[in-house]
Amino acid sequence: MQSQFCPNCRTVANMIETVTRRAIAGHDGKMDMITIKTYHCESCRSFVSSKEEGPRFVPENSQNGKRSQHPTLLDW
Repeated sequence: MQSQFCPNCRTVANMIETVTRRAIAGHDGKMDMITIKTYHCESCRSFVSSKEEGPRFVPENSQNGKRSQHPTLLDW
């Protein structure tokens, strides 16, 4: 079980991890699967964080071939 700082409880608490798989359209038009992990505080059940894992499209005009975690419309 993972522990993180809960901003609502203002303490380090155990997290409840929820895993969701989602299909998104890739840059070539094919469907890609991503995994979204969401973490909620075990004590107060408030949202703490989330992260996405899976294939990412890297646009040709991006800097150093890397893409920011939060794309803008210009990235597509």
